[in-house]
Amino acid sequence: MTGPRQIIYYERPRNSLATASMVLGIIAVVGIPWVFVIIGIFIDTPIAVIGLILGANGYKRAKQFGIGHGSSVAGIVMNSIALAPIAVAIILTIIGSQSGQQPNS
Repeated sequence: MTGPRQIIYYERPRNSLATASMVLGIIAVVGIPWVFVIIGIFIDTPIAVIGLILGANGYKRAKQFGIGHGSSVAGIVMNSIALAPIAVAIILTIIGSQSGQQPNS
């Protein structure tokens, strides 16, 4: 008879930064219709910026450990897509506010 068998458990490596970036990207993309409502800009912008930063860090970690590459790229793409209308809304707001001013002559 042999002794008791030893069971070895190991934790699979994961890239939590990439996953968090992808989740925030999904939330930011869903928030795009609210961008032109003033509250949407203040809620969606920080979510997309944080998601973009997490995606970049997750991409670095994916290169290092070889896991989470797809999630980090998806997060970067979705957060970039969410930031594009925000940038357009800010630019249109600036242009609109300047067009109302008449130079003194």
